[in-house]
Amino acid sequence: MSDLPKAYDPSLVEEKWQSRWIEEGCFKADPASEKPAYSVVIPPPTSRECCIWAMC
Repeated sequence: MSDLPKAYDPSLVEEKWQSRWIEEGCFKADPASEKPAYSVVIPPPTSRECCIWAMC
């Protein structure tokens, strides 16, 4: 068994999966769908993170 790389290299897998998701229409919404609409909300960073970033 080979050793795991020290860092993740997205170029080794991203192109394959991105192509597959596009081919399968994973990023397309169906406006006529009966499913309920939803969204994913990503919260902003905490104020402490902002302060630490601003100090750098």
